Formats: sequence, C-alpha cells, structure tokens
Amino acid sequence: MSGDGLVPLRRLHPLTPLVRGAKVLGALTALGVVRSWQTIQQVGFGFAFAGVAVLAVAAIAVSWIGWRFTGYRITGRELQIQAGILSRRHRTVPLERVQAIDVVRPVLARLLGLAELRLEVVGGNDTEARLSYLSAGEAAGLREYLLSLASGVPATQLTPDQAAPAEQPLFRVDPGQLVLSQLLTPYTFAVPFLLAWPAVTLFTDGISIASLFGAGSAAVGVAAVPVRRLLREWGHAVSATPQGLRIRGGLLEKRTQTVTPGRVQAIRIQRPLLWRPFGWVRVDIDVAGYHAGHRAEEQASGALVPVADASTADALVRQMLPPGAAAELDAVTLVAVPPAARWLAPFAHRYLAAGITAQLFVTRSGWLIPQHRIAVHARIQSLRFGQGPIQRRLGLGTVHADLAGGHSPVIAPFQQTRTALALLSLLVARTRETRRLAASR
Repeated sequence: MSGDGLVPLRRLHPLTPLVRGAKVLGALTALGVVRSWQTIQQVGFGFAFAGVAVLAVAAIAVSWIGWRFTGYRITGRELQIQAGILSRRHRTVPLERVQAIDVVRPVLARLLGLAELRLEVVGGNDTEARLSYLSAGEAAGLREYLLSLASGVPATQLTPDQAAPAEQPLFRVDPGQLVLSQLLTPYTFAVPFLLAWPAVTLFTDGISIASLFGAGSAAVGVAAVPVRRLLREWGHAVSATPQGLRIRGGLLEKRTQTVTPGRVQAIRIQRPLLWRPFGWVRVDIDVAGYHAGHRAEEQASGALVPVADASTADALVRQMLPPGAAAELDAVTLVAVPPAARWLAPFAHRYLAAGITAQLFVTRSGWLIPQHRIAVHARIQSLRFGQGPIQRRLGLGTVHADLAGGHSPVIAPFQQTRTALALLSLLVARTRETRRLAASR
C-alpha cells in the first residue's frame, strides 16, 4: 500500500517510449515523404535526415514524459488506469464488465519482447482500455489474473506476473490450405483482369500514366483483401484453456484472444464455390464485447476456422455452443421458403430456410456461397418482423434477429407471412426463457 492507502501504481515497460515514439515518427515521416517529396529534393537529403532525427528525439522524449505519468493498479475487482501529461485521465474498469482481454504484439513490440493488453468493456462509446506496453510474460500473466477476477473465481494463488496456464491444442491452420484458399477467391481472380487493362489500352489508344495508375490502384485495392486476411490468419491456432478457447494468429501482428461459449452471439459457416471440390469450409464467430464498427477487420467477426475440412470445423463449432446445444443442432428442422419467394430471390430461393431449437436460431442462405448462421437465443438483443409492399403482395415476411455491437443480424427472409409470425413469436418466447434460466443460475 502507498501512503494514501492505495495499491502502488505499476508502470508500463521502460521500453514503451521507444515503441510509441517509433510509431509516431513512422507516421509523420510517411506523411512528410508523400506530401513534400519535391521539398526534400530541394533542401537535400542531409537536411531532411537531420529533420527526421530531430523528430525522432522529440517523439521519444514526449513518449517518455507520457510514460512517466502512465500506470495501472488492481484494487479489489477493479482495474484503474492512469494516463495523461497536461490533462490527467483516471479510468476505472469494473472487471465484471470486461467482455474480452486480448494480447496483441505488433512487429516492433515483438522484436523488443513487449506486448499490448486490450480490454473490451460493456457499455459506453469508449469500450476499449489499453495497457501498452508490458513485457510479454507480464501481459500473459496479467490477462490470466484479470480473467480469473472477472469470472468471480478468487485468484489467491495467482499474481499478475505469472505465466499463462497450459493449453490443449485443438486446431492449427494448414499454411498451404490457407494460401490456396485465398487464391481461390473472387478478389484474387479479379487482379489479372485489372492488370490486363493497360495492355488492352496499349493496342488501342496507347499507354498512358492515367490508365496504368488507375489499373494498378484498383489491382492493389482488390488484392489487399486476401493479403490482409493472410497476414491476419497466418499461423491461426485454437487451443482449450480453463477460461475457454484461445485463438491466436497473425504474421506481422500477433494476436491472442480468449473466447468463452457464453460470449459467442452467432456463428457463420461458409462453403465458397471454389472450395467445394476440396471439401473446405470457413467458420466466423460474432463475439460479444467487440463492436462491429470498431476494428471490424480484426476481431469483431473473427475467424474460428479460416479454412479446414467440414468435420474439423464442425468439432470446433460445437465447442462454441452452449451446453446441450450441439445435440439440438443435429435435430434442427429447417423450414424452406414458399414458391412465391422465387420472385424476390430467383436463384437463391431454393437455398433459403430457417429453424429454431430450444437454444438456437438457425438459418440457411446463399447461392454461390452457401452459408449457415447460428444465433444463440440468450445473445439476441431484439427481434423484428419486416414486410415491404412486394412481400405483402406475395404473402411473405422476413424475421430479423439483432445482435449486440452492430453485428449483422441473423435473417430468415421471405417466409410465408403466417410462418414468419409464428417464427417470431417462438423466438420471443425462447429468448425470454433462455435469459430467465441464465439469470437463475
């Protein structure tokens, strides 16, 4: 205890100013090169290099001052974070409101043996709290310690500096499958056609800088989608821990996420057209605590299985479901849409269906990319019935199950009106019942 009765403030790692300063310097340098290339040529590279050196010293100095005023402490079931130089900020995070604690290791931090701890908290606009940076060992141990406190289990024998417990490996993505799966996507197939455009114009109107730049920019933009996914999902692995499934992966930025079955709102199982000869599927999960508009490309709807055979994916999906729900998944009956739906979905209508079990809302959709979505009743935030003028004319209706955090709703479109209303009523009853049972435990 300190003199005022508070637990002493723990500082972040001493190398934190170096990492933060390098990030600021990198951003400023890139911006300066892009916007002032002609100026750099005029003043000379020596003068420009001296300016970069001055910026580097200033960035690290400011980061060091910030580091001196930044720290954290754990009091009872609260994490307190202090930061700020001119304006002091004190943030208190009640651990019972913590939804997720991730360990993130960017490239530079990894080289220095550091890691960043990110906490996702329920409610408010600023739902994320960060501790950057800690040593890799301290970050892993602190995550386990906070998860134990958040779950209500006394952590009397655990300290924030202890290493993570042993894990049981369940799945690791095959690198060859991952690369091939991203090559077999519409994005990758579009790149050659975009690059061929300048060659076509060469024989018609003659080559031009505008056509080269336009085609190149379009190709890079399209190719960035599978490349980003490769970088994010390289080395993707899933293992079992006492807190739930631990998902880690990333080539440049390493990320570790712990997902418990109770935080999974919905599961998406996709079978892309070009993957079907290999029998591959992809599984994504919508995790409570991550806002879909906040780092959506990173973790809001993260991959549980980037690519694998159907049996491997099915085994992991069942681990994400609430107790007893796996058996329900085997017995669910999906109700297909009526023939009138072909006027609104001429190609996909034969694939549209929906069904309900005691704990799950299951839908089937997709034509070129068939997919199943599984929503957990206890995680559904609201239910809606929609019927536009054309649907009313055809006697059809659509049921929407909304999820928290801005995630895409689970939809049962173009059901017969009477069927859709019955589906909605049953969903309301099942959602209330699962919430009541959860509250009574």
